[in-house]
Amino acid sequence: MILYQLFESPPELSLREGKKAFGIQCEKVEDGKAALLQAIGDISTSRQRVDTLAERCTRAQLSPLHFRDVVDDFLLA
Repeated sequence: MILYQLFESPPELSLREGKKAFGIQCEKVEDGKAALLQAIGDISTSRQRVDTLAERCTRAQLSPLHFRDVVDDFLLA
């Protein structure tokens, strides 16, 4: 199973001074163990929008190969 989860970008890596920024990490879960595949931080300051995107990616079982493309499309919308 591929799991996409919201995370808070560390302040020192955020491009948004003084604001919380959120990203998504992609994990492969097998036999109850998770392995981090990719993480894209600083997607948005809107926790709700990023969480909704992560949920949709998980529900669709988005291939990690297309993860960056989906985030890029999200940023352009």
